Amino acid sequence: MTRLGLTCLQARVYLALARMEKATAKMISKDSQIDRAEVYRTLSGLHQLGLVEKVVNAPTFFRALPVQEALPMLLRRKEKEYNEIKEKTEDLLENLKRVHNEEKTRWMDEGQFIIFPEKERSLHKFRKMVENAEISVDMILHGVCFNYGMTEDAWLWKKAVEKGVKIRFIIYKPENDKAVLRTVQFFKRKGSFNIRYCLSPPPATIAIFDGKEILVSTSPNPDPAKTSRLWSNNPGLVTIIQSYFELMWRKTEKIRNKKCLLHPEQLNYMS
Repeated sequence: MTRLGLTCLQARVYLALARMEKATAKMISKDSQIDRAEVYRTLSGLHQLGLVEKVVNAPTFFRALPVQEALPMLLRRKEKEYNEIKEKTEDLLENLKRVHNEEKTRWMDEGQFIIFPEKERSLHKFRKMVENAEISVDMILHGVCFNYGMTEDAWLWKKAVEKGVKIRFIIYKPENDKAVLRTVQFFKRKGSFNIRYCLSPPPATIAIFDGKEILVSTSPNPDPAKTSRLWSNNPGLVTIIQSYFELMWRKTEKIRNKKCLLHPEQLNYMS
């Protein structure tokens, strides 16, 4: 009964009275071994809850609501209390969400800088930004990083290209020219997908999304799972990074346009 909202003392007094069906406070005190003054106070609370009836007499008698009626009543009260708490919690969450969105809009408008830690959190942010891109994704990266992305996230790039996002990669030291060319040929069938080579290692892995947001690795380590990333939507910084990419794009070498057919198993994998 305590799980249904009664205190331990209320449960003891109610059950003692329920066993006797009708009793005075003195009788209940003797049966339950509870001080008579405590019994009077507890009976008053049980009476307010509707679990005890007071029989005006000399002396005053009390009668307990039958257990089979009391339990459903307590359960209904508990359900009502739960629903009220649920409704208030949902209102609170909605208000928190609204405040969060307002705060997010405010700091997004101001232009912010956030460091995302290594491994899962950083990769999750990167994948989310690729998924949310609507116009373009421009990247400068190592060949090992490119291979990792095309192996782990081929479906994500395929989805982006198919919805019309223009993809451009500048790659340093691709591990396999033919594999890169096959990748380009495959994605070009889906939309805009272009790759060029640079001759010197980039100081960092750079990704620009829709010309509005950037992710820049905080170390030259080419392994995407072993470096943290700086995110920013600061207009000045985004413009600088975008200008650097365009300069590099003009200076870099186009991949050799020789015939290189996709093997059936590779086509199945990338599809």
